[in-house]
Amino acid sequence: MPRPNLVFILSDQHRYDFLGCDPTHPDGPAITPHLDGLAAGGTLLLGMHSTSPLCMPQRASLAAGRYCFNTGCFTNRHELPEETPTFAGQLQAAGYATAAIGKLHHRIHGFGHDFVRDEAQLRRLGWDTLHQVAGKTAAGQMEVACNYTRFLEAEGLLETYRQDYGALRGRRPGRSRPWEASPTPLPEEATQDGYVTRKAVVWLANQPAERPYFLYVGLVGPHPPLDPLPHYAALYNPERMPPPLPGERELACSTRQAQEMRAAYCALISQVDAGVGQLLAAVDRRPDAGNTLVLYSSDHGEMAGDHGLWQKSNFYQASLRVPFIARGPGIPAGRRVTTLAELIDIGKTLCDFGAAPPHHWDQGQSMKPVLTGETEAHRADAFAEMGCDKFFRTERHVLMYGDPTRSPRDLGSPSFGKSVSLPPSPPRLFDLLTDPDQQRDLSEDAPSADLLAEMKERLLVRLITSMQARPDTPGGV
Repeated sequence: MPRPNLVFILSDQHRYDFLGCDPTHPDGPAITPHLDGLAAGGTLLLGMHSTSPLCMPQRASLAAGRYCFNTGCFTNRHELPEETPTFAGQLQAAGYATAAIGKLHHRIHGFGHDFVRDEAQLRRLGWDTLHQVAGKTAAGQMEVACNYTRFLEAEGLLETYRQDYGALRGRRPGRSRPWEASPTPLPEEATQDGYVTRKAVVWLANQPAERPYFLYVGLVGPHPPLDPLPHYAALYNPERMPPPLPGERELACSTRQAQEMRAAYCALISQVDAGVGQLLAAVDRRPDAGNTLVLYSSDHGEMAGDHGLWQKSNFYQASLRVPFIARGPGIPAGRRVTTLAELIDIGKTLCDFGAAPPHHWDQGQSMKPVLTGETEAHRADAFAEMGCDKFFRTERHVLMYGDPTRSPRDLGSPSFGKSVSLPPSPPRLFDLLTDPDQQRDLSEDAPSADLLAEMKERLLVRLITSMQARPDTPGGV
């Protein structure tokens, strides 16, 4: 059989357990028939972790297959150098036609920035075709230019979009809070994900069957603002939404308001799911559909009020864990595996399926053996970081350094990420077997002293063995 086609769909801010087929919530809370169908036809991996729960650091880490302290990208103010070796570049060199359509976020979302001008430089990361959008925050609030804003301008909708976004995010009077929602005034085909999906579907229809392809699709939902289309919002009754988990910080709103936020967030997930359905239908219309690997994941999660927190940038499970689904040749249908994995594993996985050698700086581990059923085990532990903050997890226990109740904005940081120079925070230790909701910190319990020492040592080993001496040096120190 010829090498498979590769499709990688990456959404923005979709937490792991807001998925119809996730066993954590057997009845929801999100309605995702297309993602459920994708999982029914393939494998759902339940232990996928972000390596940095913030957009740019994670996306740079994923593209390069390297941890943030090796890419040099710690915050949303650190760009991925255009000469960085990437898995896309490896697939391109191995003969794949490569295309990136949607949100990449390898460049700073600065006010007035033009993303179209970046495309010539970013093609050096391995893309034959590149059609970027800026994401919801940049396109709506920062007045950047991108392919999507050019489309809105041509349709006479750009000012409508920005006025609506400004009302939601505070550039104009009527600023809302994180738990408040308002439907978008745009028709579905003019939303950013509608635009991205349509462009990807057209690319798939026009791609010749003689050459294997790798298509990356960067969807922008369910990232805030909470602006679901009305017919997706109508799928959810806020009163039936599970309330947020309690935590160290009290909710700054009522339980009802938090449930309304969760309903709007789920509606955005259903909106993303509809786009995934269109993409899967486009793949299935092709004559080579049976030889196509499809992956779905997200860059990080969303707290959705759990522990009194919103959005991401901390190491609680809701912020750090994301869905991961794979369907394709050699992958058993209807399988669930619980092994731990990290998003930097995706690059080597795609290269493995595509018979392309990974670059020698890539620190990921191919998931092909676990996805094809050769093994049930992938990683024994998972590591993540945000600047000075560090995370280490085994199957059962979690060690967190960093104060999850203080976001970068609380710290007055203009860089939208944790600084590497902040004073260290005390550790937190959790037992996910007896305390899956992370309500009881064991770090100061005398009976847990040996466990804490062991977890600290294992974190230190991961740090030492994962650090590369400088960005252009292969391997670890």
